[in-house]
Parts: sequence; structure tokens; C-alpha cells
Amino acid sequence: FGFHSLNYMLSEAGQHQYDVEVRYAFIHVLSILAVGLAISLAGKPGHLNLAAWFFISGVVLFSGGLMLLALSNNQFFAVITPLGGLSFLLGWGFFAYGIRGA
Repeated sequence: FGFHSLNYMLSEAGQHQYDVEVRYAFIHVLSILAVGLAISLAGKPGHLNLAAWFFISGVVLFSGGLMLLALSNNQFFAVITPLGGLSFLLGWGFFAYGIRGA
């Protein structure tokens, strides 16, 4: 959908935002799977649950914000995107801490 349909609808900047959004969403969906695997291997979720929630909120805020920015060009979505980046950072921090404690 994104490649075939949105190429005609988006400006060059919008296409770049869309590409970044898809890349970050893909990487962090894989990290959510890694958290699930770590939880199943460790047997005690602890900080790993927090990592998963921060990754999920990061995908929604960062990737969702970039997608909505690319589609609407509404600058409000540029403001919420850094909150998603912060969620990603917190997710990686809790993931590292949770793995270390497992």
C-alpha cells in the first residue's frame, strides 16, 4: 500500500518521512518480539514488560506521528514524534536492564 499508493500522494519530504516511519516500526516490532523471547526464556518479566510497553508506545507515537505528518502535513504530529523517540530510548534501556537481571 505504502509504496504503490502513497508514492503518488506524498511529496518528496513526505515519502522520506514515510520511509523512516516504516524502517523504525519494523526494527521495533522485531525488538518487541525479542522482548517476548527474553521473557519466555527468563521466566520473570520484570523490567522486560516495561521495555515492551515502551517499544509499543514508541511505535505508536514515533511511527504513527511520522505517518500522520506525512499524510496530513499537520505540524502537531511533528511535536509528538520526539515522545515516541523517547519511548524507544526508554524501551532499549529497560530491555538492557531486564536482560542483565535475567
